[in-house]
Formats: sequence, structure tokens, C-alpha cells
Amino acid sequence: MPERLLEPADFEALAEELLNHGSSFRFQASGMSMRPFILHGDLVVITPLSGAPPLKRGTVVLCRLAPNFLVVHRVIRVKVERGETRLLIQGDAILHPDGWIAVGQVLGVALSVVRGEHPMRLDSRLSQALAALWLWAEPLRPALLRVGQAVWQIMKRLH
Repeated sequence: MPERLLEPADFEALAEELLNHGSSFRFQASGMSMRPFILHGDLVVITPLSGAPPLKRGTVVLCRLAPNFLVVHRVIRVKVERGETRLLIQGDAILHPDGWIAVGQVLGVALSVVRGEHPMRLDSRLSQALAALWLWAEPLRPALLRVGQAVWQIMKRLH
């Protein structure tokens, strides 16, 4: 399959069109905000909200933070105020939340990731348990990320 590099506005328009027509799609992740669950270069499969389980704590969503600025981040809290559901989202490797968003800003749900030849379901029991543990360990994340980064640097030097 040929690869295409899209400008943010074109990617957003294509993603919305595909998801609004009930189609899933995949794209190559860029950045490290979701490590260790999604790494730079992984293929992320996005499915429409209509075909996904209900949004809850731990769900990984493709959402619009601003025009032409989409992210794949995890729901860390859900609240309902005056009949409107709002989601607090955050990257797994980021120390602070992105902020509260309306459900209308969610374009789709990431249900699987392909790393190399290995597909991983984000909605499997194991993935959900690991995500719950990661969310529970939120106060420890800064230290865990620093240790992980130090180990990574040591491994790079040894190779």
C-alpha cells in the first residue's frame, strides 16, 4: 500500500470523512506522547464511535484539541455536567492532562496498534489491565519515565 504524507488539515478532513461513513482506518503514529503503549512509527487503527465500546476511563481516543490539531490520547476521567459528558484526556508519557473536551471533539477510538508484525488489541483484558495500572500509577509516572529514559540511553550506548 503506498504511503502518503498529509498536511494536518487534510488528515483531519480524511479522518472525519472515513469515520462519518462508518469506516475504520489506520495511520502511522508520530511522536512519543503515548509511550509505552503506542510508539512513534506504530500503526494505530481508529474505529468510528458508533462501532466502539462506550467511552470510559482508559479508552484511547482520536480527538480534536484545536482546528487541524488531532491527538491520540487516553481518557483519564469522565464527568457529566448538566447532561453533557466531558472527558479529561492525557498522553500516557505526558505529565499533565490536555484538558477537558466535549465528546463531540472525539472523532474515533483506537482499538488496536500494529507494531512491526504484531497487532495488539487496546480493548483486550490484558491491555485494559495494563492501562488501569498505568493510570493508577499516575503519581509515580515522572520517576518511571525518567528511569525508562535512562535505561533507553544506556541500551543505545551499548549497541
